[in-house]
Order: sequence, then C-alpha cells, then structure tokens
Amino acid sequence: MIGTQQPLGTRRVFANLKYLYVTPWTDESTLGSKTYDIVDVVADTTSIEQADNEVNAIDHEFSSSPLYENVNLGEKTFSCESIDLQNDILKELFGWTADLQGNVVFAPTGYKDLYVAMEIGFNSTEDIVVLPKVKMNSRAVIASMRTDVSRANITGSCYPAYVNNVKTDMAIVKSGTSYTVGATATGA
Repeated sequence: MIGTQQPLGTRRVFANLKYLYVTPWTDESTLGSKTYDIVDVVADTTSIEQADNEVNAIDHEFSSSPLYENVNLGEKTFSCESIDLQNDILKELFGWTADLQGNVVFAPTGYKDLYVAMEIGFNSTEDIVVLPKVKMNSRAVIASMRTDVSRANITGSCYPAYVNNVKTDMAIVKSGTSYTVGATATGA
C-alpha cells in the first residue's frame, strides 16, 4: 500500500459566471481604488488557461531517461468577451483616451502597459478566483453584422502580485475570507 487513504472534502466546481470585477492598477506598483463590474459578458467566452509547461530535458547518452529535467510553468492567460464598449471600459482596459468633455474616445496608436486585478465569482460555489495582476492585451472589435454585435475582447497575461502577503498569479479564496492585493507584502 502506498499510503493511508484520506477522504477528500466537499468538491468545488467553478461554473456559471456570477460576476467579474476588474480593478485597474494606476501604475505597476499601485492598485487603484475604482472597481468595474463587467456585466455584459458573452456566454461561454470566459476562461483562465495555463499554457503547457516547458520541459527542457538533458538527454542521457546511455539511457532513455533524461539526466536532468528543467520545468518552467506555462503562462496563465485570462480571456472573455463583453458587448459593453462604454468609455470607461475602453479607457481603463484598452488604453483609449477621451476628450475633456468625455464625449469622444480615441483609440491608442501604440501599446501602453495596463494592469488590472480581477475577482471572478461563480454561481456553482461561493469561493472566488482572484487574479491579482493581469497585463492587458485587449482589443475592440467593432463590427455590425446582422446576427452579431461589436465585442470587447478582454484578454491578458497573469503576472504575480501579493494576495494576503503571498506572491502568486492566481488565488482561490474561500467564501467569507477577506483578502488583500498589492505589489508588495504588507506587515510581513
């Protein structure tokens, strides 16, 4: 026998998006205070996906087993589509700018680093997923087709930041547990 069998606890399933809260970072080291509730999310477009791990093996001359394997974790990415193209979303998640009156928004002519923290809730569990720092790589698709609408492709790469003083690029927070997000550990 390998070990003593331990029963697992209650299963946790993440399904049926309940909410998506997005809080922009004001710069690379400061989380902002304004949170946006992205509500017009297109069904079945939200995902958090980790790329395959990169394995660099040093082959052994006399065996099929490698001498050494170096494993690098695959990057995590977030993606969803929203049909909401209001000015605040275009400015905060896409890097657009607005005129002084806020009547006209302008698409950027070059890429600018934008970071957000995300809190994602589900109807299948009270636990939440926290992405503390996502480097945005979003794009607006303005299209008018007979059977579709324009969409905001909200995408980005997950970067590490501190959640409750632990450096991570993703955390699952148990229901009822408070948490903090920051660029540095606090009080450690």
